[in-house]
Amino acid sequence: MPKVTAEFTSTTPLLHRGENIIDYLVHKFTYQSKDKWLENLQSGLMTVDGKIVGPDFKLLGADELLFIIKDFDEPDIDTSVESLRSMGDLHIVGKPAGVPIHRTGRILVNTFTNNVKKALKVDAWPLHRLDKETSGLMLFSSSKAFCKKHQSKMDDLLKRKLYLALVHGKFSGIQTIDVAIAQNVGGNLRARMVPTAVDSGGKPSKTVVHKVCTVDDNETSAKTLVLCEIFSGRKHQIRAHLESIGCPIVGDKIYGTDGVDYAEMCETGLPREEVLRRFSYPHQMLHSLCSEIHLAGESFWVQSALLSDAFIHELGLVPNWRDIVEAKLLEIKNIRT
Repeated sequence: MPKVTAEFTSTTPLLHRGENIIDYLVHKFTYQSKDKWLENLQSGLMTVDGKIVGPDFKLLGADELLFIIKDFDEPDIDTSVESLRSMGDLHIVGKPAGVPIHRTGRILVNTFTNNVKKALKVDAWPLHRLDKETSGLMLFSSSKAFCKKHQSKMDDLLKRKLYLALVHGKFSGIQTIDVAIAQNVGGNLRARMVPTAVDSGGKPSKTVVHKVCTVDDNETSAKTLVLCEIFSGRKHQIRAHLESIGCPIVGDKIYGTDGVDYAEMCETGLPREEVLRRFSYPHQMLHSLCSEIHLAGESFWVQSALLSDAFIHELGLVPNWRDIVEAKLLEIKNIRT
């Protein structure tokens, strides 16, 4: 793992006013132990509004925290950015699988947002999110004003959204999944989203799934390539919906499993070799393939070709899969929604 040194800032929310700085750090930034945070405060590697403070310092709310990270063991990560189109403050790019949008406990420097800034040489703010393990099309803005204007009404900007997924099982035809989902609050894995009635807190969610082709017809290892069009943008929507019909995404570490190995991976940071041994795949086979964009009176489709080597390898059983996908895409695009 390369050792990295970096600085980043964070502003404390007003709701944490009166909280001790050490308690805030331990609960908010879990990638370091309490002892390490105490050491950082004492050495000045973490300051509040430019000043060195003690662990009992009371936050005022809207405090500016400066973090200096030295010799952090950050794992190797794909830093590529697929530049697709720019229109003024809007930048349309493709994200590799396995790269987080924002900082995590293990990735502090080479987040996709930072990689976009470096590649396009602009300030960059994501207009929406993709899961770390999902690849494909994303929208960024180089203007905070543009973000503020469009983030609250993304459906006006992103008219249609199509994802390519490889799923377990035999899927045929077209199926509409109109199932509300909510976080699995009482379950053993809170990250999961599960079918939940609207009157119990579920958020309406709709996904239309189209079969593209059979990838493996074996009874015990059947796999199907599908295109999913989403009509809402809930967390893990496609993953939860596909699991709900018995077709979880290949390589998904949360859906279609008991989640035990995933929980351990998050807790201990399993090395890549152990991840591959336990899950068989480096990431879930889900790709944000294309979207219809509407901006300044113009509508156009943009498509990302940044599928991972692992995804392409799985599709190798179907020599002409690219042609089949394009034909199905054309068919779906012509469906009026």
